[in-house]
Amino acid sequence: MLTELQQKFFLKFKIPPKENVNFEDLHTILLQMGHLLPYENIDIMEGNMQEFSRETMEEKLLLKNRGGLCYEINSLLYYFLCDCGFSVYRIAGTLYHFSQEDSFLKEREGAQPSE
Repeated sequence: MLTELQQKFFLKFKIPPKENVNFEDLHTILLQMGHLLPYENIDIMEGNMQEFSRETMEEKLLLKNRGGLCYEINSLLYYFLCDCGFSVYRIAGTLYHFSQEDSFLKEREGAQPSE
């Protein structure tokens, strides 16, 4: 039986509901998310900070037809995959801003980020 989040997810992303999502289905799921769920930072620009939870992500991204920040979109996918029975976990990442003289090649050769 599908969870509420799965039902809303399939509806939002125009994917036929499926109880047994498998690895091969992820290509379609990710494509649909990319097409129908935009990156959006309106809340940040307006200074509206909400509690970060499964419920708030579900409401914002699936019910209110809003886009989200990367950590919101990734969290929605995390909750969906957990509900589908996948063994998933989240990890932290850090983005660095390289100076203009740094190039992709230098970065690949192991250059450290500019301070």
